[in-house]
Amino acid sequence: MKKIILSILILFHGVVSISYAQDDYKFHSMFVMNFLKYIQWPESSAQPEFVIGVLGNETVMPDLERIASTRYVNGKKIIVKRFSDVSKVSDCQLLYIPTPKSNELAEAIKQVGAGTLIVTAKDGLAQKGSCINFVVRDGKWRFEINEHATGKAKLKVSGELSRLAIMVG
Repeated sequence: MKKIILSILILFHGVVSISYAQDDYKFHSMFVMNFLKYIQWPESSAQPEFVIGVLGNETVMPDLERIASTRYVNGKKIIVKRFSDVSKVSDCQLLYIPTPKSNELAEAIKQVGAGTLIVTAKDGLAQKGSCINFVVRDGKWRFEINEHATGKAKLKVSGELSRLAIMVG
């Protein structure tokens, strides 16, 4: 067990240390898929599939779809859905809001309610209610976790993931 945890931490450290590149969606998609292993969603979700929503027409979609095609969460097949507008967001367990749509975070929080992990990629959004937010620190991608937002969404974050994050709220 300790070997497995150590391997995971090494993998995450290697990923976190990737140098910053503007709009690095390959990094975002890879990390989003890794987050799925370390978040526990409420049992009340009766959906037959695990849905990752992406707000807007973003270049992250192909990478997310490729990775999702071979993965499962709690025995559920992962599907990736694009939502053109925040008012159309529904029935997703994870919602990725890219930088161009970051001004819609407050509305997205109201729209999705509990049971949805909201992931963003712009400085300051963890403090505004995003559950996980990608940030650049010292030229490297990192991520913040908002404890209050994840608690409000009824999501449990593993200690392993929390130890690697910048904790907010």
